[in-house]
Amino acid sequence: MPYNVRLKKYKNGTFQLTYYHRAIRTKEDYWRPYNYPDLHTTDYDEDEEEFDIDKWIELKQSSPFDMSYDPLQVTEIGSEVDEAIDEAADLEEEYISPEEAANRKERSLISSLNRSKRMIYDYGRANKWEWFFTLTFDPVDHFDEFNFSESKKKVSNWFHNIKKKCPKLKALIVPEQHESGAWHFHALVSNVDELTFEKAVNNQKFRKKKNGELMLNKKGEPVPNKYYGEYLRTSYPDGEYIYNIKEYRNGYTTATKITDTYKAVSYIVKYITKDLCECTFGKQRYLVTKNLDLPERTLGFCEPKNLMDALQFVEYKFGVHLSIDCIKTYKVDVPNYSNRVSVFEFNV
Repeated sequence: MPYNVRLKKYKNGTFQLTYYHRAIRTKEDYWRPYNYPDLHTTDYDEDEEEFDIDKWIELKQSSPFDMSYDPLQVTEIGSEVDEAIDEAADLEEEYISPEEAANRKERSLISSLNRSKRMIYDYGRANKWEWFFTLTFDPVDHFDEFNFSESKKKVSNWFHNIKKKCPKLKALIVPEQHESGAWHFHALVSNVDELTFEKAVNNQKFRKKKNGELMLNKKGEPVPNKYYGEYLRTSYPDGEYIYNIKEYRNGYTTATKITDTYKAVSYIVKYITKDLCECTFGKQRYLVTKNLDLPERTLGFCEPKNLMDALQFVEYKFGVHLSIDCIKTYKVDVPNYSNRVSVFEFNV
């Protein structure tokens, strides 16, 4: 059965509602006629396995977003069918014409990119984070920091080892490739009080530009860094302290305390780029500990005219407020698929 609404409930009590202006069709839907008479019935049937938001609005019955009300849950359609827009594009792959075959790799890449971003965002937002780590590698014998698989294995082994010291460790780890080609990793981390954090010292004698070049005065001389020798901060004079992790011996580290989960999650998602997906295609490109939470998800169908009613219901039912500043609409346009997607955020 098609859907055009996806509601996510996060552990911290916030919600996210995604509205697809063009309904998403599952693999099973391709074997049905497009006009579904069961979508707009007037009688409420408690034996239904799928729900219709418009029906609820008309009859004022139980919530279409009620996570505990089984008759309103969408039928499970198999793990291979994801409820995301990029997956919907994937499902059409069997039906594309021979002339469009050249677009398959590009579409697969975009789908992989979107899927990775979505999963990282969900893992990031569904959990509470305390630290942001950056882990690099020193060049040593028998290790190639330019090899993604080797680098990923090494960072994975380090997190596996520190879990013996920090049994409740939670971590979400993503890679980044430096301009030189060497790999390093960023991570959202929590439950690591057993680690040793030492304040990093600012060892930069002269100020540098964002591109790494020395900043010069009018005489062409390097500009001295007045904070040289002081403890390193995210910003001066009163930014958060930056720490080094004593237990990490594979290279250089930085660790900063997270004060805004939303910003930290948005920041780490930006590391998942199309270039990254191209050079890691077919490989697992992010790592997570097994104890991470994911949001509860519910699917539904809603006519455009009833969207405002659905938004107001979420506010009323769950005691949350629609964040006007966090409403986003964007267009998806890939070979053989296009859609417009609106995302609504609800805060406690």
